[in-house]
Amino acid sequence: MSIYTDTTVLIVDDDVDYRDLIAAEFEMKGCKTLLAANTNEALGLLTLHQIQVVVCDYLMPDVNNPNSQGGVELLTLLQELKRTDPERAPGVVCLITGYGDLLPPMAYHKGANGIFAKPVDRRALVRYVFEQLAKPVT
Repeated sequence: MSIYTDTTVLIVDDDVDYRDLIAAEFEMKGCKTLLAANTNEALGLLTLHQIQVVVCDYLMPDVNNPNSQGGVELLTLLQELKRTDPERAPGVVCLITGYGDLLPPMAYHKGANGIFAKPVDRRALVRYVFEQLAKPVT
């Protein structure tokens, strides 16, 4: 039995192939993964499940606003969740982006623990997440 089976990871990205690749890396460690294509889907999953980790695309368009920065919007919503219901708030939030050098530092102020540029080194992402959760990486 893996020590990671109690860890649920929500992966939010409008690119289904990217979601699946990241999910596979966490699943190989025994994590449960949930997948969302946009902020609205992510919020639905956050209300239904206890999620420890969120990995989210930064420039993901939202259903209602295709020009939005879905990752930043989700960070704002997660900050509110942390304020109102800290027990349900994920402990680790990572943004992934194809525009690493354009990502504003405010992402950290809004609650991102880490930022990873695409193409993401999936093993490094998993290692970073478990370091943040204070779990050994095997």
